[in-house]
Amino acid sequence: MDILEILNEIPKEVGVNEIAKQTALPASTVHRILHTLESRGYVSQNQGTSKFKIGPKFLDYHANQLNNFGLKEIAYPFMEQLAQFTKENIALGILDKTETLHLVRIESSEALKADIKDFRLPATCTAIGKYLLAHLTEEELDNLLPKTFPKKTPNTITNLSDFKKELENIKQKNYSIDNEELFEGIRCIATGIWDYNDNVIAGISITAPAFRFPDIKIPIYEELLKETAAKISKQIQFNKNIMGFLK
Repeated sequence: MDILEILNEIPKEVGVNEIAKQTALPASTVHRILHTLESRGYVSQNQGTSKFKIGPKFLDYHANQLNNFGLKEIAYPFMEQLAQFTKENIALGILDKTETLHLVRIESSEALKADIKDFRLPATCTAIGKYLLAHLTEEELDNLLPKTFPKKTPNTITNLSDFKKELENIKQKNYSIDNEELFEGIRCIATGIWDYNDNVIAGISITAPAFRFPDIKIPIYEELLKETAAKISKQIQFNKNIMGFLK
């Protein structure tokens, strides 16, 4: 728990020796514990630097346990408003290695909807996944992603070089589009949710059948998503300050 608290409180990646110093534990013990935590998804290791940070499973656990202070609990009311306004699927997701993990999803109220069953999807061809990947370093991308990707549809980007160009474009626009790259006939747009340390921690998306999501709707959905994400981010940052005060 001391190790998890250190990783949770320090915004940057942390090495074994630094953790050992702060916990007064032998480096060999810290190393063993970290790799156990990594195998369970509670921490993740940057293969380039060998340093560690909080993993996606801990983030999900954290959201479940903190009730009104949790990511899902904070996001859900804002997601509901967005779902009611757009009448389309709304999802909240995080990056789990090369997959997008949907933490919660609100289904469209329309009879014809984007019918997606899986809560784990390939990050390289989903809007949330691409947005979150766009905010990794090039070194992290090279360590995480293969040189080529499986072709899911005719629109799937299948090589790392082209994919990196797409990620640069996403960073400039501050939103991402899945243009029928995972499922034919389904489009998605996403942007990010940011924590108190100015780190992107999750993505929020609108998904719709392509016939109901023409290009003309992109700026409309972009504005709605960014407004919603900003409200969620602000609430997360406010709740962190409250939690710090309560301690």
